[in-house]
Amino acid sequence: VSVKNASAVELGTIVANATTGAYSITLVTALINTETVNVTAKDAAGNISVARVIVAPDLTAPLQPTAVFNTAGTTITGTAEKGSRINVYNAANVNIGNIKTSTSTGIYTLTLATPLTHGEVVRVAANDAAGNISPSASATAPLIASGDVTPPTQPTAAFNSTGKIISGVAEAGSTVSVKNASAIEIGTIVAHATTGAYSITLATALINKEVVNVTAKDAAGNMSVAKSVTAPLILPTDVTAPTQPTAAFNTAGKIISGIAEAGSTVSAKNASIVEVGSIIANATTGAYAITLPTALINSETINVTAKDAAGNISVARTIVAPDLTAPLQPTAAFNTAGTTVTGNAEKSSRVHVYNAANVSIGNIKASSSTGNYSITLATPLTHGETVKVIANDAAGNLSVAKTITAPVLTTATAASIMTVKMSAPSSTTAQADALIQAMATFAPPTATQTKTLIGYYDNNQPMLVSHG
Repeated sequence: VSVKNASAVELGTIVANATTGAYSITLVTALINTETVNVTAKDAAGNISVARVIVAPDLTAPLQPTAVFNTAGTTITGTAEKGSRINVYNAANVNIGNIKTSTSTGIYTLTLATPLTHGEVVRVAANDAAGNISPSASATAPLIASGDVTPPTQPTAAFNSTGKIISGVAEAGSTVSVKNASAIEIGTIVAHATTGAYSITLATALINKEVVNVTAKDAAGNMSVAKSVTAPLILPTDVTAPTQPTAAFNTAGKIISGIAEAGSTVSAKNASIVEVGSIIANATTGAYAITLPTALINSETINVTAKDAAGNISVARTIVAPDLTAPLQPTAAFNTAGTTVTGNAEKSSRVHVYNAANVSIGNIKASSSTGNYSITLATPLTHGETVKVIANDAAGNLSVAKTITAPVLTTATAASIMTVKMSAPSSTTAQADALIQAMATFAPPTATQTKTLIGYYDNNQPMLVSHG
């Protein structure tokens, strides 16, 4: 079992228990900051499992944030750990504001409910999702010795009957702002310079008892206490969405048909939310049939909805187009030993290898995430054999075959294939000696060879001459 970090550096390894497979790896250095590691198992033949990805615990506090007031003492800005929450505490350790930092940059801007303009010192800390709290940073509010430091009085505010207009009275000449429950400004205007009267027309009417906050800010940047107002509840005549329609493709992937609310408009949209077809269901039966401009034949996902005359939309019915599309031709190559065929095919398709007799000699399912595959052949191919590699998907569609050629490997022939013919000497001992001498003298042949050996003796030491 091997543990590697995100840089593919091995951090630890151990052999799993021979019976239970249990293992325990003690890392040299503890991982305590949500590090990602990959754990794999490799068997005795060198085969490696799919990696298991695990994430280390978060026991690491965020770094100390930066924090600074603006010149008006109304906001604190800075940077902290991405996605952490910034909390600001006054001298009495009371939280006077908090905000989540940007998940991409860590930057934040916190607008205080009450500006600080008398040199107040606040404490700013960041805490991450795991509850770890950073060291605190201190920020000092500006000291504004003169000028207007008094916030406007709380404005009055009310919706009109349509939920489209908010009006009231605020400090004369102040800027009135309307924010929704998510603190997003949805309207603003400058109050009348003498009477303070204002009227804000919203871009979209609020008709479902939404709560908004209305504030007034004077020229010095002082902000009033927010006035909360509730939008009216205006119910449309028909607020009931149609029931979920039925829907199915025909076998050619060209027509979607089913039953929807009678007279409703049925819409079919693809995974990119682009409408690919629409029709009005039968006014009596609700039956419909949408003919698509282009047949869908590759397991495309379609969402079918019904919309009634009041604009209410049903829950989408998700359907999948038939799979009539063959996988692309796979890539394929032998390794140098002729033992494996590797390549890339349609994700999750099954790859087959066929010999010249069209007999399958190996198959495997391609990776569901990458399409990569590797087939180990039961018998290596080492004589330039030609094989076909074909991918077939779950619907049974077959790809175009990929033809590849096995390597040609030449193996030296052992000396045992050499046939030796000997004449004299005739005794058994002498023949044996001559054979041994012949085997020691001949270089290993490249093919079956026949040689005639004639032996001569000098003081019983054999000397051999080959003929032929």
